[in-house]
Amino acid sequence: MKQMRFVVVTALLSITCIGCSPLGFHRSVEQQSGSALPQEILILHPIRFPGESLSMIASWHTGDQANWERIADYNAHYVKGVIRQGETVRIPLALVVRNEQLPESYVREFNAQITEQNANERAQLPTQVDALTETPEATEDFVRRALEE
Repeated sequence: MKQMRFVVVTALLSITCIGCSPLGFHRSVEQQSGSALPQEILILHPIRFPGESLSMIASWHTGDQANWERIADYNAHYVKGVIRQGETVRIPLALVVRNEQLPESYVREFNAQITEQNANERAQLPTQVDALTETPEATEDFVRRALEE
């Protein structure tokens, strides 16, 4: 009877531990030959929506968009950072501050924010060029300096 109780308790603990792992699963990745990456526990982020990017994933899971470069180190198999639906991105557990799946609403909000930032940057560009050419003297000076170089 005690042996049966031990087996049941062990089985329940195993099932509970699986449910507690980040995003439901994690893996220990062995160091690849020639790689500077240490053996580390990673969470796996499945790409479920069009428009997901490493910076978005970094922002959601780590709280800092700039962590996309660190995440990219663990995902060198993606050509030029292009990721597609159905693929999986590996994220070092040490960076993770949010274990929840990225919702589609966040994808839309993040992409809208980036689009707005890009539009603002483009809108400022003509203003900078116009400032250089406000007066004929400024234009002549600009042309003269360009020809001297």
